[in-house]
Amino acid sequence: TGSLLKEAFQVGHLDYKSAQRLVGIAHSFGIKFKEHNGDYLSSFDLQQRNHVGVDAINVGPEFGALQTRTVIGLGQRFGFYKELDAFLNRSIESGKWRKWVYGPTSDILKAVIAGHYVFSSDEYHELVDKLQTEIEVNSVINEALTTSIGHYVEGLG
Repeated sequence: TGSLLKEAFQVGHLDYKSAQRLVGIAHSFGIKFKEHNGDYLSSFDLQQRNHVGVDAINVGPEFGALQTRTVIGLGQRFGFYKELDAFLNRSIESGKWRKWVYGPTSDILKAVIAGHYVFSSDEYHELVDKLQTEIEVNSVINEALTTSIGHYVEGLG
């Protein structure tokens, strides 16, 4: 379709004719069309996909980055730097950011890109457990995700 995700940015552009053709092929077989790499799309980009007939968009990496950013912000807000640093280091050391970068980038962006790959790690759970003593972490994450989901629901209408 022309979409392309790099780091935490949408760097592709919809190839309208190709997307329309692909959607038409899928629909002719009674199959819904799901676009990958559809993260970080603007409202206009979503409207274009709606017009072409895209049925669903994979935005997992964007939501993972949003959750990571939310937890990082809470860790900084409440001063849990030891636990936060452990989680950030685990994210960076995972190397899961490598396939998404296209040039030199900061360690914090590497951690944001790779954070969702290590949500099951001890480091993540220790940070969240510590944060839980100050705030209802899952509620804050859910609020952030709900806002972002609303953007996609509205855009794909």
